[in-house]
Amino acid sequence: MKKIAILIILLFLIASLSLMASDEKPQSLKEIYKTGKVRFVEQLRIPGASFPEDKLIRYIGGIIENIEGDVFILDTDSHHILKFDSKGKYLKTIGREGQGPGDFSIPTSMTIKNDHIYVYEFGNYRFSVLDNQGKFLKIIKTKQAFGWVRKLAWLPNGDVVMEHFRNHRTGENPQESLLNLYTKDFKFKKTLVSKRIKHFIYVQTVMLRQPYPDTLIWDWDGISKLVYGFSRTFQLTLFDFSSGKKKIIDHKYEPVGITQQEKDEFFKDYNWEGKRLKGKVPKVMIDNSPFPEHKPPFFNMAFDHEGNLIVFPLEKSSFFYVFHKSGEFLTRVDLPVALRADVIFNPRGNDFWFYHINEENEDKQIIKYKLTR
Repeated sequence: MKKIAILIILLFLIASLSLMASDEKPQSLKEIYKTGKVRFVEQLRIPGASFPEDKLIRYIGGIIENIEGDVFILDTDSHHILKFDSKGKYLKTIGREGQGPGDFSIPTSMTIKNDHIYVYEFGNYRFSVLDNQGKFLKIIKTKQAFGWVRKLAWLPNGDVVMEHFRNHRTGENPQESLLNLYTKDFKFKKTLVSKRIKHFIYVQTVMLRQPYPDTLIWDWDGISKLVYGFSRTFQLTLFDFSSGKKKIIDHKYEPVGITQQEKDEFFKDYNWEGKRLKGKVPKVMIDNSPFPEHKPPFFNMAFDHEGNLIVFPLEKSSFFYVFHKSGEFLTRVDLPVALRADVIFNPRGNDFWFYHINEENEDKQIIKYKLTR
């Protein structure tokens, strides 16, 4: 009888502790950020060896997942999509260069909505719509004025925010970046922001890309807020579609200079008049490729699932900045060496895709991390 009484008491204590634990409110990401102990937990790794030998990534235009966890990687330069299963095993290649149904020509962006995959093709001035397994469904033609579509997002009311990059070829700033708002049928409504910029110029019929250009960076929180900014200055605009209000975020930062090695690397893989540079860089290239005094203060940003804004200051940076959804600066969070990536993609929420390139053997790896406590 005594043993039974002790057992009852123990069960009561365990139940009480469980109830107390359930009453404890889990820390918000805002609180976790302030501790500096945020973790990026690896969810999936797609090493270079997983790619077929003839399907190595040349330029990533986007990464998305369907509801089953299959991964789709858009390769703009190869004019196709590579599909992998939820464990990172290569399944198939979708599309090929061309103009017919199911073909792609310079596909620049990819997104998923209502189990449909939308791929914009700069070469064909159209959207190719696929089902969530990658099967071709239909084509939506667009106007040539769309230019290069870098990214798009659907608002809850069905409208579409779309980033365009247009090349006017002339003037001090021959290119233009725009954020436009469209109806669900891709009919123009208004321009949210536009700016003339200089990403490349033409010299002796050769297109010269410019070092560290002023680049439009933006993200959508999936509910009502849009954030955008141009990378040469740390001034971000937070726009709330529900209230129509704007908030300007000005953040002080420590400028980072550009080393001579980084300048040399810029010209390393350049072609001049169809020939890869070897040795001395032509003077005309140096004269027409001026470097800014400092690197841009940021190169990517994304909302987490609580609406906080994460800003990555530099490629392969050792930290990132965090701003509250109100625009208030929260803190800076350090990153371990393994997470200092060449390119970072954030399809939505707390999942981040890091694209690593090993400089010694040029091995390319795509790794998915989940931002967690």
